[in-house]
Amino acid sequence: MDTKKLRANIGKKVFVVSIRFGSMRTSEHGKLNSVNEPNNIVLSLVPFGESIIPIDNGSDKILKVYDKEGYVIYDNEKKK
Repeated sequence: MDTKKLRANIGKKVFVVSIRFGSMRTSEHGKLNSVNEPNNIVLSLVPFGESIIPIDNGSDKILKVYDKEGYVIYDNEKKK
């Protein structure tokens, strides 16, 4: 997993698609505050505070992260 593009977007708005509990897809958007590899990323959700999203902890993981133009900056989906 390469987080260089993800780190380059700290301070910018992103859209995150993740999977929770191994089966439920969720999405969030906000300003990327930090990348705490290999554990999580932190999004600032104005006016709601912060959201901590696991990069991959087994049952929860980030699938894709998009920049504000819609380009994929992080892809963790496995093609089978």
